[in-house]
This record gives sequence, structure tokens and C-alpha cells, in this order.
Amino acid sequence: MLIGDVDGKDALIVDDIWGTGTTILNAARKVKESGARRIIAAVTHGEFLQTETLDSLKELSESPIETVYVTDSIDHRDEVVEHPKIQVVSIAPLLAEAIKRTHTGQGLTELFE
Repeated sequence: MLIGDVDGKDALIVDDIWGTGTTILNAARKVKESGARRIIAAVTHGEFLQTETLDSLKELSESPIETVYVTDSIDHRDEVVEHPKIQVVSIAPLLAEAIKRTHTGQGLTELFE
């Protein structure tokens, strides 16, 4: 069930983990069926699992999702980095600063302003 009107609008789907992609892909299909113009996804940790019965990169290729933005919190294999619908965004500087601040007793609040 979709709550809200996406007809003719751009949709952003946000999730913490892309494992099989089932949650995001189902949401994207529903949003597209409801008339969304463009669909973008943002994911914190992108595993993009591949098994004998599932290839989540193939599923992404065939989906209505235009782009998936994913952090580099996981070391991605080449097929993920080179996928035309995936954009990897580095959070390494943010994590490095957070570790430094935690180690030196500084606050983290400034990182989120």
C-alpha cells in the first residue's frame, strides 16, 4: 500500500541495507505503478547479493529505479561499482572525523550541522 500521491512526481526511496533488494524493488514498482515520473534510491549499506537463484544487480537493471546512491561503508565488488544505475558516495572522511573526535573526546554534533 502506498500512502501519498506520487503521480507525476520524482520519488526518493531510502533504506538502510540493500541485500536482495526485494524491499526497494517492490517499493519502486508500486511507486511507478502509481505514476511516479522518476525513482531514485538511497541506501546506506549496499550488499547487492548474488546467489544461485538471485542476482540483485540484474533485478536493479530491469527495475524502474533510475539511480541508486550507496555509501562506501562496504567494499563493493567491481560489478557494483561499474553498474550504470549505481553511484557510490564516499563517507570515509565523515567516518574518519567521527573516529578522531571520539578518540580525542570532542563532540560529534558539529558533524551533523
